[in-house]
Amino acid sequence: MTMSRSFDEKYFEKRLYREIPNSPRNRKRIREVLRRESSGRLLEIGCAQGGFLEQAGRYFDVEGGDISEYAIRSLQARFGSRVFPFDIEKDDLPAGAYDVIVAFNVLEHLKNPPEALARIRSGLRQGGLFLGSVPNNGGPVGRVATLIGNVLDRSHCSTWTPGRWKEAFLAAGFLSVDLFGEINRGRNHSLYVKHPAWKFVAIGLIFACRA
Repeated sequence: MTMSRSFDEKYFEKRLYREIPNSPRNRKRIREVLRRESSGRLLEIGCAQGGFLEQAGRYFDVEGGDISEYAIRSLQARFGSRVFPFDIEKDDLPAGAYDVIVAFNVLEHLKNPPEALARIRSGLRQGGLFLGSVPNNGGPVGRVATLIGNVLDRSHCSTWTPGRWKEAFLAAGFLSVDLFGEINRGRNHSLYVKHPAWKFVAIGLIFACRA
């Protein structure tokens, strides 16, 4: 089975992954982007069911790529050619093409994140923003949640510690890296924690990197 086929309708319709497009979590994500960038060209890697793209489309010229053939087919009626099949582990991005690239809960599925991060950095303009999320495999709560998540989703293969992620972002050429925590309340609700205590209580890790 190819990776694209593993992210099929059954995957997205699981209770764990089912998405509400106008969800509090998606609204929180776009607000976090808008704190740093307010306009321009935005690419979402792993656009899935398109909930974030709908929110971002109010402010940005949006595009979305996903490895899932099912996801792209289901989104093309709404977004047309702005969504397309894309595998960040194999496909390059046009150099300096984007002001913002986002990837929410994507990097943990990659076998070689450093190569993907280098492609993402290349696709951003100088000063551009890369923002997204991964499991917080650091601290007592995050480690347990990551272990459970790895059991529930066998496609996880790079659930790194926050320190290792920061090193990878910097090694890819990002000039600054901001990390903070996310406490999830199901697929569609979350709370961001920016106090240093996030390392001990957060389930997810949010990153915001400047090119």
